[in-house]
Amino acid sequence: MHSSVYLDSNATTSVLPIAAAAAMRVMTQQFGNPSSTHSEGQIAKALLEQARVHAHQALGVAQGTGKIVFTSGATEGIQTAILSALCALRPNRDKIVVYGATEHKAVPQSLAHWNTVLGLDLEIRALPVNRHGEHDLATLREWLPDVGLLCTMAANNETGVMTDLAGIKQCLIEQQ
Repeated sequence: MHSSVYLDSNATTSVLPIAAAAAMRVMTQQFGNPSSTHSEGQIAKALLEQARVHAHQALGVAQGTGKIVFTSGATEGIQTAILSALCALRPNRDKIVVYGATEHKAVPQSLAHWNTVLGLDLEIRALPVNRHGEHDLATLREWLPDVGLLCTMAANNETGVMTDLAGIKQCLIEQQ
């Protein structure tokens, strides 16, 4: 008998049985359109809002500080976030856009695509990483005066390297 070991859980993993059961219940029994005014839609809307409350709690973010948007996966989430951020950056066309060199390939592709579609002509740079896959914070400090958008992930989906978010936060604080 052949057994395998799955080592890509940062990218995707099996769903907890309780989560699978909840999803199946909603997809088969409570599938109303949450934008509709009929009773099934209102039940679906309540479930969606309840999921947002749980997401706020899980993320440790106070409700009312921003809207949680659910997407079908990483690429759609990346596209949504980047498009929103670049639209907000429109008045600052003298700024540069930076992404971690080891980001998911959808990040630089989305940045390039939306930069072109929106006609922003922003400079896009990859923030280098060291041999351990960690961001080069010294380079980030040098670039920060010109950075309008910084894209990074909390944990690399292929290597598992955790981003030094506290270090990046410190760089941003020092820049102010």
